[in-house]
Amino acid sequence: MKCTRPHKDLFRYAEGVLSTGEAASVEKHLEGCVSCREFLTELKGVFGVIEREKVIEENPFFFTRVETRMLRSAPASLFTIRRLIPTMVAALFFIGGVFTGINIGKLYGTGADSTEALVYESKQFLDDFSQEPIESYMINLYPDTDDTK
Repeated sequence: MKCTRPHKDLFRYAEGVLSTGEAASVEKHLEGCVSCREFLTELKGVFGVIEREKVIEENPFFFTRVETRMLRSAPASLFTIRRLIPTMVAALFFIGGVFTGINIGKLYGTGADSTEALVYESKQFLDDFSQEPIESYMINLYPDTDDTK
């Protein structure tokens, strides 16, 4: 028959952290409950395995193996740095070009006068009426004509 008592007390009993009164209560229960005794036996076995696995044996050659691996991998990292040098140089040239362009722009900066001149030149270039006098003549020939009627 299965016991309905929570196993929380059995865990604490197996670890030895119960007070004497609580431990006596658990021991009294264990005398009459077979399923709890079996569970406690399995639990003590599991705790024993955990305690044995906690202890790690020292390997005297561990440091030597790690040091050897580190020394073997050092040239590989140097090779990686050598492969990155051209990319870093190209990035520096790009950044230098951007800053040079900004400084040249500031040197020959576009003030308000030169901006207005640029807009005027663009308007003259895009204004078809001034370049095609026949069209402007035809439009001015009938100024009162409204095409929407």
